[in-house]
Amino acid sequence: MFVFSVITIIMLTMWSMYHSKATYLNRGSSLNIERKYCYWLMAMLVAVASFHEPEAYSDMLDYIEAYSLLKNMNYSQILDRWNDYIGYYGLCKVFVTLHIPLRCWLAFAQFIYILAIWKIVDKFSNDKILSLFLYVSMGLFAFSLQGMKQTMGHAFMLYAFYFLTERKYYATIACAVYAYFCHASVMVFIPALLVCYFKDSKYLPLVIAGVVFIFLSLTSEYLTILVGYSDRDRYFNYLEADNVYAATTYIFYVVMLIMATIGLYKKLKGNDGLNRLFYGLSIVTIALQFFATSHSFFFRLALLYQPFFYVCLSNSFTKNNGRRTFTFLQLLTIAMVTFYFLYSNRLAEFTINPFIDYD
Repeated sequence: MFVFSVITIIMLTMWSMYHSKATYLNRGSSLNIERKYCYWLMAMLVAVASFHEPEAYSDMLDYIEAYSLLKNMNYSQILDRWNDYIGYYGLCKVFVTLHIPLRCWLAFAQFIYILAIWKIVDKFSNDKILSLFLYVSMGLFAFSLQGMKQTMGHAFMLYAFYFLTERKYYATIACAVYAYFCHASVMVFIPALLVCYFKDSKYLPLVIAGVVFIFLSLTSEYLTILVGYSDRDRYFNYLEADNVYAATTYIFYVVMLIMATIGLYKKLKGNDGLNRLFYGLSIVTIALQFFATSHSFFFRLALLYQPFFYVCLSNSFTKNNGRRTFTFLQLLTIAMVTFYFLYSNRLAEFTINPFIDYD
């Protein structure tokens, strides 16, 4: 709890410092300062990922054990044992072969992920520091410290989305294929790649919402299809698991979308295709989180679309000319996000220990 509180204070302080300076600077100068602050924040998060104690998350102990086992395994053995996640463990093996310490691997994995987040934020968000704060406060950063296989797959799906917006189609396909070999669940992200072509449709958010609710209305059948297609029987466990806590997160998401709707109302009515796209993908996030109240696996799927929520919320407080608007709505949203973040992590036993010996 203490570490998360410190991170919150640092990020909000930098956000306040930036906006106090940006008021007196032109757009180019303020953007350079904003990016400078973001680089410092991302470096801090990479350090936290590298130095946190593994006991904070039970899954991390399994990753540490696997990293140690890789020292005495060849690629054929890795494929036999972890054929489901060969993309992740194959890259791990490269680090092990080069005798790179586990701590450096953890830092590298977080760097790959936060760089993917940054690619989306830097290109599309009008308040980049706030977007990074949402990355931390809405739970994705904490999840990245324990669900490393899905995190790696998600990172490359975000790269695929970025390259698609740059019209680099071969890079898009390569990243999507590698993402699949890290964690099959990231294939749920593919609709985000497809609808990117239809961002100029005025009714895009409604189309996305309708398709998602119809497609996911048969939740158990959907998961059964996913298990059958990917041959990952362990996913059947999620069909029996309920996640009561997901209801709180779902309500929080809905409230945040209402805030974004108020802020983006005029842009959504106009010809702002990108904001309609991110607004629609934010609805996907909420739809997936809704079904997480019944099947916990959908919590992981909702996280895949969460970065679009960061852009959607951040852009809802920006005028068409790029200037920030300091309104009661904005401050209320930030206060609510901060409260949700600290409340949901109030029992987290998260500590930093730079002297821990992983070996």
